[in-house]
Amino acid sequence: MKYKHAQKQKTVTGIMEKITLFQLPGIGIKVIGFYFFALGSILLLVQQLFSLFLFF
Repeated sequence: MKYKHAQKQKTVTGIMEKITLFQLPGIGIKVIGFYFFALGSILLLVQQLFSLFLFF
């Protein structure tokens, strides 16, 4: 009984590993996209601040 449960657990973890392997590239793309978005917004903010300082 215990052995059967361990076997089932093994297949579940295997499936989970496969899912994470398939998801990793997508997550990487999302993270890179988020970093670019954050960088872009920070640059925009800095640009706006500079234009404000130049304006005064």
